[in-house]
Amino acid sequence: MPSPTAGGITILVHSSVPHTSLKLNSNLQVQIVRISLHHTVTICNIYIPPYATPTEQEIEFILQLPATFIFMGYFNAHHSFWGSQHKTRKID
Repeated sequence: MPSPTAGGITILVHSSVPHTSLKLNSNLQVQIVRISLHHTVTICNIYIPPYATPTEQEIEFILQLPATFIFMGYFNAHHSFWGSQHKTRKID
């Protein structure tokens, strides 16, 4: 099995933009930043390694995000809907 630290994520925010990093107790590689400009928005970035299929309990943190959020990441998910020749179980 590959190293669980092989991937990585980052959210870069310019120092002039008011922001706060939020802590999350999770086994997943997740980074959450709240940015305040004209409105406040929370950005959640996640990395899921190709060998991992997170459980429903592992991704329940999404339910705790505020109403205005952007959820993005590298999910290592494959499906014919977006041109892949094979399908991963992550999308079932």
